[in-house]
Amino acid sequence: MIHHNKILAIKKSGLLLILLLCSSVYLNAQKIHNHQDFGIWTGFSLRKDLPKKFEVALEQQLRTWKNSTRIDKYWAELQLNYSINKNFRINADFRYIHNSNQRKRPDNSLRYNLGIQLRLKIYKKLLFTFKAQYQQKTTYLHNAFAPNKTSSTRYKIKLRLKHNKYHTFYFSTELFVRSDLTSVAFFDKQRFNIGDNIKIKTGEFNVGLGYDISLQRNDFFSLFFIKIIYTIKL
Repeated sequence: MIHHNKILAIKKSGLLLILLLCSSVYLNAQKIHNHQDFGIWTGFSLRKDLPKKFEVALEQQLRTWKNSTRIDKYWAELQLNYSINKNFRINADFRYIHNSNQRKRPDNSLRYNLGIQLRLKIYKKLLFTFKAQYQQKTTYLHNAFAPNKTSSTRYKIKLRLKHNKYHTFYFSTELFVRSDLTSVAFFDKQRFNIGDNIKIKTGEFNVGLGYDISLQRNDFFSLFFIKIIYTIKL
């Protein structure tokens, strides 16, 4: 009888442990789910070749969040590119951003970027690029005494495969490293993109799927997004 009671107690303890584990997994899954999101990034770009290997571009984008039911941010950017030779290119960008800030008050910010890009043709139709970029961002918060300044470096690797004269497939990954006045540099997030540059008579569509994932320990989030950018080259 005592042996039977011990077995019954062990079974109850085991069942309770399984229920606790299942509850823990469920709660963690709910927590992760609450930080997952889906958005759509749409934009329009104008590009113009200038003399002496310069190129100027004007681009604007609208991005959504909360399963694409709300506007996340709008930005407009002026970009200047210079081709040193067929393998190296440098760029300077200036961007205005209106951010809905999701759970806080909306804010506006100004950002400039300086970058350098390496381009290598691996095969006749396969191009490898590596881009390192430094950016400085000044955010004007609501009722703040002074603007908030942050800096970031971004490292991007991209592969482009030219399928034919209408389609160029690509895959890229980008690492974001951020710092501010009160902290040392830390890994912020990583981005993955896969898509197709589709040429048409009037321009080009950049259509792709993207995934952002946070690399911060105490601020986990992930975002799947669809990107559709239309470019006209003047």
